[in-house]
Amino acid sequence: MVLIFPLLGISQTTATNESKFPDKILSAKIIGIDDPWIGVTYERLVNEKVGLEGQIGLFGASIGVKYYFLAPKIKSITFSVGASPGYGVFGFRVYLPVAVNFWSQRNYRYSFDIGPNISLGNEDSYPSFSFKIGKGF
Repeated sequence: MVLIFPLLGISQTTATNESKFPDKILSAKIIGIDDPWIGVTYERLVNEKVGLEGQIGLFGASIGVKYYFLAPKIKSITFSVGASPGYGVFGFRVYLPVAVNFWSQRNYRYSFDIGPNISLGNEDSYPSFSFKIGKGF
């Protein structure tokens, strides 16, 4: 047992960065017309295609889920859809984004999404978008 535990610790750190895709992404939301408008986003990939996301920032906060059509890989473009209920200046809304994500070689993600922002308190809805720059770790 004393010999096995140090080997397990070493074996986990010998994986190359190219073979292991990061499962946590911290992003800065540069601009957006969903809630929040500007802020910080944390995403945790549950598996290859599903991610859970939380955002907090200027004028609101939201939580949500994303589905990636193809598993994210370094130096690739992926597409995703999601649902993100949030609270902000205009009350409680649900944002339904369709996103294009570019993953760079150094685990940076550039993401642009667009979709309807639907109010749950009244009948109005409007198109929204956001742009995020993040780093996987």
